[in-house]
Amino acid sequence: MTVVKKGRGMFRSYILLLLCVTMWGSNIVINSMLLVEMTPFILGASRLVFASLFLLAYAAATRRLVKLTKRDWLFLVPLGFFGTFMSQLFYFAGLSYADATTAALIHSLGPVTIAVLSAFFLGEAFTMRLFVGSVCAIAGIYFAVGGSSGIQASLGVIYTFVSMVSVAVSYILVSKWMRHSGDPFMTSACWMVIGTCMLLPFSLMSESLVTFIQPLWVWLLIALTSIVGQGICFVIWNGQITKVGTGKTSLFLYLQPVVTMIAGYLILGTRIAGSQLTGALLVIIGVAVATLRTRQTKHVSEMERSPTASGKEKRAGDMPGMMR
Repeated sequence: MTVVKKGRGMFRSYILLLLCVTMWGSNIVINSMLLVEMTPFILGASRLVFASLFLLAYAAATRRLVKLTKRDWLFLVPLGFFGTFMSQLFYFAGLSYADATTAALIHSLGPVTIAVLSAFFLGEAFTMRLFVGSVCAIAGIYFAVGGSSGIQASLGVIYTFVSMVSVAVSYILVSKWMRHSGDPFMTSACWMVIGTCMLLPFSLMSESLVTFIQPLWVWLLIALTSIVGQGICFVIWNGQITKVGTGKTSLFLYLQPVVTMIAGYLILGTRIAGSQLTGALLVIIGVAVATLRTRQTKHVSEMERSPTASGKEKRAGDMPGMMR
C-alpha cells in the first residue's frame, strides 16, 4: 500500500509539474499575442504588478512576511535589477521582434548559461560534458534562427539573449545569497516586488497613459496569466521540488520549447519550420548533456557535500520558472 501511495503521489507531482511547464510555454505565446495590443514596457510592468500582489498576499496568508535587514537589501536590490527589471524588460522587447518559438529556444539555454557562469564565478568544474552540451545547444539556436532574416529578427534574438543572461546572473547571485540566509519563496517574492518597483516607474515615464486604455479582455487575460503563470505555478513548482527533487524537476523545463511550438501553432497559427524542430532537438540534447549528472557523479557529490551546502543547492534550485 505504501508503494502504491508513493507511486500515486509521484504521478500527481509529475502532472502538476507538466501543467506548470505547459502554462509557462503557453504564456510566451500569449505574451506575444498581447504585444499586439500593448507596448512591451506596459505589458511587462502590468504582469509583474499582478504577480507581485498575488505573491505578497500569499506570503501574508501563510505568515511568511519578514522584515528585511540592510544586508537583505544589499542582495535583493541587485537580484531585483537582474532577475526582474532587466530580464522582463528585454524579454518583452525581444518578443516584439522575434517569434515565440525562437524566444523559448533561447531561454532554454538558461541551464547551460548558469552552468558556465557557475564555473567562472562559483568555482564549479568546467567539464567536457558542459563544453559539449554548450556547443550542441548553441548549434541548436543557430539552426532555429538561421532561417530568419532582417534587422528585426536580429534585434529579437539579441534582446531575448540579454534577458536569458540576466536571469542566469540572478541565479548566480541567489546561489551566493542562499549560503547566508533563508526562505527561497520570500527571497523570490521580494526580488520580484523590488524589480517591479524599478520597472513600473520606467514604464510610466516612457509610455503615454493612453496605452493603459485597453479592452476588458486584455486586462483579464494579463491578470489571469500573471497570477497563474508567475504566481500559482511558482508556488506549485517549489512545493513539488521537495517531493521530486531538483534534478528530476528540472527535466520538465526541457519540454518548454516544445510546448511553445505547439501553443504557437494552435493559438497563433505559427508554422513550425523544420529548422526550428532541428534546433529544439539540439538545444534539449545540449542542455541535458551539460546539466544532467550520472548516478555515480551524484553519489560522489552528495558524499562530499556538507549538510549546509546540500540545503543551499536545494534552495537555489527553487528558482526556475519564476519569470515566465
